[in-house]
Amino acid sequence: MGAHMARVRNALIVASLLAVAGCAPNTEEYLEVARAQRRAIQDITGILEQIRDPKDMAAAKEQLDDRFGRLDAIARKAQAMPKPPPEVHELFAKEGATEALQAMQEQVKRVRSLKGGEQFFEQFEGRRSLLP
Repeated sequence: MGAHMARVRNALIVASLLAVAGCAPNTEEYLEVARAQRRAIQDITGILEQIRDPKDMAAAKEQLDDRFGRLDAIARKAQAMPKPPPEVHELFAKEGATEALQAMQEQVKRVRSLKGGEQFFEQFEGRRSLLP
């Protein structure tokens, strides 16, 4: 696994935990943030799944910029919220965030292996939602 992909994975895991660890007192509010994050990750995965060549990468850039922006906003919201009670961690695990993150990581790895894939992801370096 490349250093960038490891940073992406670690940042999203941290963001996932922050979505749970930094939410409002109401359990449903915690879960709404977690669900929003999972949806954003799934959206990114869906875009990545469509990439087969450099032409697809160029077409996906604007969509990914938008989705990464949404993920950044969710991470900021999560960070601004107070720490949740312990039972929220268990509920969060049931929401499928880990599976969504793994699916996205698989697509990142696949796209990185394509011609121009490494350079494609370089344009997203420094994204709050991707890097710690």
